[in-house]
Amino acid sequence: MRLMFNSTMLLVVICREMVKGGALGADMLCWNLMRQIAGGDMSQRNLWLIEYMLDIYMEYRLNWLNKYPFLIAAVIYTYLRVLEDHMGPSLAQLRQKEVRQHSKDSLNE
Repeated sequence: MRLMFNSTMLLVVICREMVKGGALGADMLCWNLMRQIAGGDMSQRNLWLIEYMLDIYMEYRLNWLNKYPFLIAAVIYTYLRVLEDHMGPSLAQLRQKEVRQHSKDSLNE
């Protein structure tokens, strides 16, 4: 079931604040928001969610994400799954971010 875009936007902002504060349950909220990322969907909504979640993971990778091995695995899986969709020249910047994050995660495991 897909969330309405306004609800998704609010949850992502809440998610960032929960991660920032180290709140209990932030890992599960992130995981559930990642489940909203659809492979093959090139809509602005999906691309926004992909990029915003990636920004959270990149910003808080060292002091938060590395504490949750299951979430690291889910992040790697999700972003490898959508990476192939982002081969067009208009998505080169997003693709580079995804590759950079995946490379860092792979080296830490």
